[in-house]
Amino acid sequence: MGETHVHDERTERSSREETRSANESVLRQQLKYVYESSPFYREDLDRAGIIPDGFADIGDFGRAPFATKEDLRERQRAAPPFGRHQACPSGAIVRIYPMSWTAGVPTFIGLTRRDLDVWMTSAVGALWARGLRPSHRIDSIVCQMPA
Repeated sequence: MGETHVHDERTERSSREETRSANESVLRQQLKYVYESSPFYREDLDRAGIIPDGFADIGDFGRAPFATKEDLRERQRAAPPFGRHQACPSGAIVRIYPMSWTAGVPTFIGLTRRDLDVWMTSAVGALWARGLRPSHRIDSIVCQMPA
């Protein structure tokens, strides 16, 4: 059988409306999760006047606040080791990832098994889109993918 140029049939061949609907559904779930699980995100969303149940469509996302690296550092210092943005129980963290592409103190995020699975799926999809296939090998001196 010939090689396909599609990595994930369901997502890559869905219509624009199907993609938008799926993205909005996932975004609503994520907003609800972080609102209920993280003081950091709940405070920021409250300040922006966003409540997860009031999120109608992707257009509402433009009202969402964005955190800066300094916001994350400040909130991590206030509540080590991961800061007030941690949205899962500490026991669910299976990998600690340092984020420091700039000078200064690195910030850390705790990744769950699901986080790693989503990250790996995204990374594989990106590599597939660039033409890499299972028979190919890559050499990387900086690992930005979950191990």
